[in-house]
Amino acid sequence: MAAPLPKRVYLLGWISLWADVASEMVYPILPIYLTTVLMAQPTMLGLVEGFAAAIVSFMKGWSGWHSDRSGKRVPLIRWGYGLSAIGKPLIALPGGWMMVFLARSTDRVGKGLRTTARDALITDSVDKSQFGQAFGLHRAMDTTGAFLGGVLAIVFLILYPGDLRWIFLVAFIPGLLSVAITFLVKDPPKEASQSSEKAVPPKLSEVMKALPKPYWTAVFITFIFGLANSSDTFLLLRANGVFAETTGFGWLRSLLPAEVVSNHFPLILTTLAYLLYNAFYVALAYPAGIVSDRIGRWSVIAVGWILYSAVYFGFAFAGPTSVWLLFLFYGVYIGLADGVSKALVADFSPAAHRGTALGVFYFAAGVAAIVGNFLAGWIWTVYGPQPTFLAGAGLALAAVVLIPILVRTTRTRTA
Repeated sequence: MAAPLPKRVYLLGWISLWADVASEMVYPILPIYLTTVLMAQPTMLGLVEGFAAAIVSFMKGWSGWHSDRSGKRVPLIRWGYGLSAIGKPLIALPGGWMMVFLARSTDRVGKGLRTTARDALITDSVDKSQFGQAFGLHRAMDTTGAFLGGVLAIVFLILYPGDLRWIFLVAFIPGLLSVAITFLVKDPPKEASQSSEKAVPPKLSEVMKALPKPYWTAVFITFIFGLANSSDTFLLLRANGVFAETTGFGWLRSLLPAEVVSNHFPLILTTLAYLLYNAFYVALAYPAGIVSDRIGRWSVIAVGWILYSAVYFGFAFAGPTSVWLLFLFYGVYIGLADGVSKALVADFSPAAHRGTALGVFYFAAGVAAIVGNFLAGWIWTVYGPQPTFLAGAGLALAAVVLIPILVRTTRTRTA
């Protein structure tokens, strides 16, 4: 039986839970708000998400390196969640897609600041044999918040069908709650040996040279997968388009007010499908982390990436019924791969440089996401959604093929 995790890990989970309530009230709505209310093209959606990914990748890299040098993770975590909370209501202000661009950028600066420092703090707080369990628990709590945020988004779509801006304003409240909980978290005390090491921080180039070959293998393979891993906003946009073309779900239409059905029925269906994704993400994240502690990370990740490829292939030909099944398996994919990928990088990161190692990993994944988002937006605009998802499916499979070629062992040791 797995050993209990320390209080700090649970507090970080609660912080992420409330932050994700705020984020997921907004996230399923945002691509539809941009393309139907603000009349932005899919290329512009790719620009917004691509630039957001660029900000996150840079800030994640800087955050990890800085938290290693300063020996303090919590201030970056607190500032990060604070900026993300502020970013939500900014979307509701006048200014068109440029205001959305500013709001999304503010939110992503916050995410970049907090993520690497937070994940490094998780590794600081547990034994190496519990990395999968700790990241699995955190992902499960984080995604529970995402599920609750999706439910609240549907409630507000029903209560205020004529104005989506209400959702962006109300999302500020759970965001503030997440910030309040950060004041309960403290950095762990440093041992004397660690304190002496911190007195003269090594150069970034020295840290990079100290990272082992398996770490760089993980970074490279994940970079290839990141080219396929475009923003979920494209999945949501595709689902909304599919649901907009259907005349089915009459039983649900009959339960909703006529104004809601005429204004937001496809969006409600899309948000419900996204809830299904989050439900399976929650259900699998924690057990997947524990399993990866026992059998190795790469096996679990490979299964997740294969599912990702299958889901993207399915979205290329999706209909109103298959969308539900595709979002279900998309939740299975990320439940298997997300937290386990973080644990994989932590396995190969020296204790004194885990923040930097996680930051470089996230930076590389972010650069791939920038390219992937621009590519997805361009393909969608020029050729349509089907080639977009087929390209993503193919790139994901290429990353899976690289695992047995480049990874020397079939099992990632955690001790």
